[in-house]
Amino acid sequence: MLLKSLASTYAEAFMANLEPAQYAEAHEDIATFAALYAQEPRIKMLLGNPAVHSDERSKLVVSIADRGRFLEVSKNFLLLILEKERMEILPDVVERFQELIRGHEGREVANVTSAVELSAEQVERLRVKLSDYVKKNVEINIAIDPSLIAGMVIRVGNRIVDLSIANVLSNIKESLIEGS
Repeated sequence: MLLKSLASTYAEAFMANLEPAQYAEAHEDIATFAALYAQEPRIKMLLGNPAVHSDERSKLVVSIADRGRFLEVSKNFLLLILEKERMEILPDVVERFQELIRGHEGREVANVTSAVELSAEQVERLRVKLSDYVKKNVEINIAIDPSLIAGMVIRVGNRIVDLSIANVLSNIKESLIEGS
């Protein structure tokens, strides 16, 4: 939890140093670097190895940023993360920064887990209803989980709506156990 909070602080500080027109490009920069860091064991090893001089680690970050044509502010942010030895929180920073961008743009993501595949029409109706509910434009991510039996579980921000039959059956079971 502490690392998530720290990642949020870094993401908010990063956003504060950007113009809104730079949000998307800056997000792409740090997301690209985070993916490279996660996928390339050599880079992870070099950046995380205290035996490698800090100047050499910084040069590696600068080299990657320059080759990727990152914004200067993105490069400086990555160097700060490196200097503070916080590379492990970079994926959480990327995620939180994306959430901040969505909030700035008046968008929200709904993660919907459904027992069955939904038609395009059903997804669109759900998107419209959720947009009305949260008063923001909603993007929907769908996952299928047959163990729900029927219905769906909707997560929007910190709100969860469980409309699954599995949840109803679980609640009935708990009621019966408590009542005996």
